[in-house]
Amino acid sequence: EFGLCSGPALSQLLLASPSLHLLEFEAFAFKEADCHALATLTTTDLKVTFHRCSFDAQGAEETFIQWLRNSQVVTKLDRCTMESGVISALSGNSSVKSLTIFASRGDDAIIRSLAGALSGNQGIENLCVFLTEEASSLILRSLCAHPRIQSVSLRFIHRFHRLSASSQTSMMNAVLKLVQCNTVVQTIDLPDHAKD
Repeated sequence: EFGLCSGPALSQLLLASPSLHLLEFEAFAFKEADCHALATLTTTDLKVTFHRCSFDAQGAEETFIQWLRNSQVVTKLDRCTMESGVISALSGNSSVKSLTIFASRGDDAIIRSLAGALSGNQGIENLCVFLTEEASSLILRSLCAHPRIQSVSLRFIHRFHRLSASSQTSMMNAVLKLVQCNTVVQTIDLPDHAKD
């Protein structure tokens, strides 16, 4: 890790690189100034991906959320740490095509924000969620009317814990409703221990 992209340096990089087509961030902890710098991105020729990043926007949170919601440059969020407010920015977003997210910290606000964001999302094609068994039905139900979701993968944090019969029934009912209502989903991947 090196200090290439502190807020002012990141702003300068973005302004000085109008022909930049791909920008990938990996394991970067975005602070308030960095989030302000990202929010200055207005070009549509650029693709931005985030891998294992975190976003601590604080004073820039509202600006950053608006940018992420309306941005057409962010195409991938892979295992990033996001608070519920940042997750809610995925609602209405159409540029993020791939989302892998840990929603397993036992925080109901994260699960609710994710479910709400997914039901209002316009672009995600590939989704992988690490979550608790109890939250799986809520996430699956939120995808019923999703216009572009093609691949859904659920990963449970208790990998070797067998689901109770009621949890399994609830999840399978949500899976059935999803495939009845959603005409574009092609694959739904569930852990082996969750299958009957």
